[in-house]
Amino acid sequence: MEVLAYLPSLQVAHLRAVLGDRSGHRLHVAGSWGEVETVLRREAIDVAVLDPVAAGVVEPAPIVAVARRFRSLPIVMYTTLTPGSLK
Repeated sequence: MEVLAYLPSLQVAHLRAVLGDRSGHRLHVAGSWGEVETVLRREAIDVAVLDPVAAGVVEPAPIVAVARRFRSLPIVMYTTLTPGSLK
C-alpha cells in the first residue's frame, strides 16, 4: 500500500512504527501542501494521512482542495486535538 503523509515529525515517526518495516507499505512523506499535490500527481497513492495543523497553523482549505481534486483518494485526518484544530 502506498501511503502519503503530511504530518509533524512526531506523528510521522508514530505512523512509521504503525506501518512497520516489513508490512509492504511504502510511506511518502510530504514537507508542504505543494509537495502533497506533487506526490499525488506522480505516485499511485492508496491513502493520504494529513494533519490540518502540519504547517504550524490550522489550514483546512488544502485538505478540502485535495479531497476535491482526488475524489477517489481516502483521506485520514491525523491531528492533535486542540481548540484551534477543531475549528
